[in-house]
Amino acid sequence: MRNELIEKFIFKNDKKISDINLTCSDIIHLKEQFYNIYAKKPLVTEAIIYGWLTSNLNIDRGLDITSSELILKRETKYPALHGNQTLDISLVNGKEILFGISIKMSTSTSAYLDGADFLNPFLEEYREFFVKDEAEFEMKKAQKKRIGLPTLLQDMGRILNLKLKHGNFPSLTIIFAESKKKDAQWITEFEEKYFHQYIFLKDHGKLPFVKVLSNKLPEISKWLIT
Repeated sequence: MRNELIEKFIFKNDKKISDINLTCSDIIHLKEQFYNIYAKKPLVTEAIIYGWLTSNLNIDRGLDITSSELILKRETKYPALHGNQTLDISLVNGKEILFGISIKMSTSTSAYLDGADFLNPFLEEYREFFVKDEAEFEMKKAQKKRIGLPTLLQDMGRILNLKLKHGNFPSLTIIFAESKKKDAQWITEFEEKYFHQYIFLKDHGKLPFVKVLSNKLPEISKWLIT
C-alpha cells in the first residue's frame, strides 16, 4: 500500500511535477520540501519521477498488462534469471520490458545482499569488493544476518539479473545526489558493458530533466508528449 502522505504531496504539487520543463534542481527541491513538511521517506523520490513520467509520456497508467498496451508501472516485481527482482519504474508492452529505471538517494545508501543476490553471477564476479573475510561472510549467510555491499554493485546486479531473463532492455539509475570520484570507474564500466546509464541530479542543476533524460535514455523520446 503506497504511503498516503506521499500521494497527498504528489497530488498537491501535480502542476509543478507535471511541468515538461521541470529542472533537475526542482526535483531535488521537491524531495527536500516533502522531507521538511512530513518526514524522511525516500519513496517520495520514486513518486516524483513517476509523476513526471505519467504526465509527459504518451502512455496509459495501470496495473494490468495486456499484449497490446504500453503501461508505465511503479515498483513492480518481475521474474528474473534467479528469483524475482523489483524495478522502481518500468515501461512495458505486454510482458516485454521496454525500459527500466532504478532510483537511489545516493551511491552511499546502505545496501545489503538478499535472496536472489546470493545466486547472482555478477555479484560473484565483484565479490572481492564486499567480502573481506570468507569465514565471516559464510557465518552471516548461514545465520541470515545482513551482509553489506556497495550500492552501485547491488543495483547493477539486480538490473542485470532481470536483463538476463527479459533481454537487454535499456536501463537507467537516477541518483538524487552528485557523482563521486570513487564511483567513476564502476559507472564507466557498467555503462559500457550493460546498456545502462546514470543520472546524478545534482550534477545537472538547472538543466531541464527532460533534456538530461532524453540524452541518457534516448529510447524514451518516442513516447514524449511534444
